[in-house]
Amino acid sequence: MNIDYPGFTEGIEGIMNDYSWPGNVRELANTVQKALIFSRGGPISGEEFSLAIRGGLAVSESALFTESEPIKEWVTRALAHVGSDNVFTELTDHFAGLVISEALNLTGGNRTRAAKLLGLSRPTLLAKIDKYGLKLETSVKSDRSDMGSPQEHQSSQKDASESE
Repeated sequence: MNIDYPGFTEGIEGIMNDYSWPGNVRELANTVQKALIFSRGGPISGEEFSLAIRGGLAVSESALFTESEPIKEWVTRALAHVGSDNVFTELTDHFAGLVISEALNLTGGNRTRAAKLLGLSRPTLLAKIDKYGLKLETSVKSDRSDMGSPQEHQSSQKDASESE
């Protein structure tokens, strides 16, 4: 995945030992990769590691297909209400936009990490962000002495393809 290894915070060993790891080493490696994304480059905390396990991010391939009932229901409803000749393209584009948007949310808007998470090159991800017109909410923290204590400033929506 090519992300620097920031280490773990205290308490991770217990979480690792308590989980059965039915997918063995591959599942452990995938869980660590997901936890790295949640940690945004910092040391992986117990909460982030647990989220990677609990959030269905370390599930078997067969479980992914059996848990797709909500998606099937969404497709059925969409097919019943879409009256376009390009229904397949519209639905797949919408779904692709949702997947990319979620990857950007998981990585805190970091397009390089989102691309790695999705198995895409960064230029391909940027092209898809433009294609689907995705936007990101950004926040900037400032601790300038003339502003008093650190404050968080929300900017307006920002084009998700803008450089980091």
